Amino acid sequence: MYGMSFGTPIGIITIQYDDEYLLRLLFGRQGPSDFCDNEICRETMKQIHEYFSGRRRHFDIKYRLEGSPLAVNVWRAVAGIPFGQTRTYSEIAAAAHNEKAVRAAASCVGKNPLPVIIPCHRVIRKSGDTGNYSGGAAAKRFLLELEGNKF
Repeated sequence: MYGMSFGTPIGIITIQYDDEYLLRLLFGRQGPSDFCDNEICRETMKQIHEYFSGRRRHFDIKYRLEGSPLAVNVWRAVAGIPFGQTRTYSEIAAAAHNEKAVRAAASCVGKNPLPVIIPCHRVIRKSGDTGNYSGGAAAKRFLLELEGNKF
């Protein structure tokens, strides 16, 4: 596994990847960074920069998800939320075919291995409150506003 850290408008992001897939996106510098000499690394950095500059609304990066069946279903449901829209945790639980597991779905959202790429910032509370985010409340608000949401 390789890692690369780089700056974004919401702070340092570290991507972890192997020779074929993006594996994780973490907030902050996570360990030593390698030189980005891998196509997955280059493409991920390019698409993230395009997203932050307003030139990309959807990511097209090969990634691998590892988790329980519920977690993978939740992450796939979150990945399907269109740019500029939001969903509640209950809507995500229903989309993951487990409408009664709202808390479990919320926990899976919080453990999303690829925030920004799998847009868990688009998941909000039923009350309209933005809720928690692994990158912090300010980062979540920034991402929502970047996509045209007003809170």
